[in-house]
Amino acid sequence: MSLVKKILTLITSLLMVIVAVGLVIEPEIGYYIMIFILIGVLLVKSIQSVWYYFSMARHMVGGLFYFYQAVLFVDLTLASPMLLIAPRWIVALYLNGLIAFSGVLDILRATDQKKMQWPQWKLRMVLGLSKVLFAIVAMVAMRSPEMLTRIYSFVLVYTAIMRVMSALRSENVVYYTQ
Repeated sequence: MSLVKKILTLITSLLMVIVAVGLVIEPEIGYYIMIFILIGVLLVKSIQSVWYYFSMARHMVGGLFYFYQAVLFVDLTLASPMLLIAPRWIVALYLNGLIAFSGVLDILRATDQKKMQWPQWKLRMVLGLSKVLFAIVAMVAMRSPEMLTRIYSFVLVYTAIMRVMSALRSENVVYYTQ
C-alpha cells in the first residue's frame, strides 16, 4: 500500500468513527446522515467503476465483468435516494444486505488469499465473519431503531479499526536482483 493510500485510509477511518459517534449521539439526524453517506459512497464508486471500464477495462480480457459492476453501482446509486422516503425497516434490510454482502466478499477474498499463502488472510477472514455476524444480529434487533443504530455504529467503528490495522501493517518488499 502506498503512502498516499495509507493516509487516505486513515482519514476515511477517522471519518467513519466520527459518523459512528454522531449516530449514537443523535440517532434521528444520524439516520439521514447515514443515508446521505451511503448515497455519496455509491456515487463515487459508480463514477470510479464507469471511468475504469471506459478508460481501461473494455480493452482487457474479462473487461465485461467491470461493465456489469459499473452498471450495478450506477443502479444502486440511482435507487438509493428513495431510501429517504422508505419505511425504516426497508432501510434496515437494505443496510443489512449490504453489510452481509460485504462480509461474504471479504470471506471470499480471504479464501483466495489463503490459497496464495498470504499472511493477511486471517485479518480479512475475521473482518468478513464479523460483518456477517453483525448483519445477523442487526436482523434480530431490527424492531428497535436505537439498538439498530448502535449496531451500525459499532460496525462502522469496527471496520474503521480493521482498516487502520491494515494501513499500519508493515509490508515486505521483495527485490529481485539479476
